[in-house]
Amino acid sequence: MADVFVDQILIVQMLSSVLPEDVYLYVKDHPMQEKVGRDRKFYQELKQIRNVHLIPRDFNSFRILENSIAVATATGTVGWEALFRDKPVLMFGFNFYQHAPNVFHIQNIEQCRTAVHKILQISKNQLHLIQVRLFLKAIEQSSIKGYIDSAYRTISKISEVENINNISNALIQTVKNLQTESDHIEEINLP
Repeated sequence: MADVFVDQILIVQMLSSVLPEDVYLYVKDHPMQEKVGRDRKFYQELKQIRNVHLIPRDFNSFRILENSIAVATATGTVGWEALFRDKPVLMFGFNFYQHAPNVFHIQNIEQCRTAVHKILQISKNQLHLIQVRLFLKAIEQSSIKGYIDSAYRTISKISEVENINNISNALIQTVKNLQTESDHIEEINLP
């Protein structure tokens, strides 16, 4: 879901290049991150980037959130958590909450520069949780109950059969809606 930003060093380099000298960039791996894709060279490269400070993987993420200006993530849940703590989010990738209030969807350096500038202008308590709650309500009204990642099966409150039925029915309905739209467009375009 991170697209080109699966290379997380690219995210850090981009942020570092647009941050003022007096703003630090704290980098923390996901608690479940294993050594796959993370060799010593990876961390040495991170440490070479201006304003970067590495934080141990087991350090409490909520404590970091409390003391941060904003959160940057490829697509992680830390961004979702930040929304409920009135913290702006820089999202480098694609996730369901990329259009939520105070989420800056970053695809290039100019968007990153603009987002950082706006975030640094936001004063404390200027973000409004009511907007996030309205976003949640819209998500609730336009989504189905289900999961596509088997890792969520253990925490889901629906059975595997119900999950399959919900996803299948949603896909079938989407195809039907697209067909109806296509038929309608063809009718409009007829001479």
